[in-house]
Amino acid sequence: MSDRPEQEPSEQPPVSEPGGIPWGLAAALLLAVAIIVFAVQNTQVVELRFLIWQTTAPLVVIIAVAVVASIVFDEVLGWALRRRRRRRMAEKEELRRLRELTKGEES
Repeated sequence: MSDRPEQEPSEQPPVSEPGGIPWGLAAALLLAVAIIVFAVQNTQVVELRFLIWQTTAPLVVIIAVAVVASIVFDEVLGWALRRRRRRRMAEKEELRRLRELTKGEES
C-alpha cells in the first residue's frame, strides 16, 4: 500500500501519451514556421493605392493587415447575425407562449 493519499478521479491530471506532442501545439508550431517563412520571403516594398490614399509598405505587412481586417469583419458580421437569430428565436418563443396562454383561457 502506498503512503500517498488516494486522489479523487476529478483531481487526477489528464492522461497523455508519453513523449507525444499535442496535435494543437504541433499545428501551431507548423503555422508559426509557415508565417515566418512567408514574412522572410515577402519583404519587398510595394506601392498600395486605394481610392485617394497611396502608400508604400512591405508586402507582408499589407497582406497581414488584409488578413486581420478580414478576420475582424467576419467576427463582427457573425456576431450581428447571431444576435438577429437569437432575437427572432426569442420572438417566436414569446408568440408560442402567448398562443398557449390564449388557448388555455379559451377552454
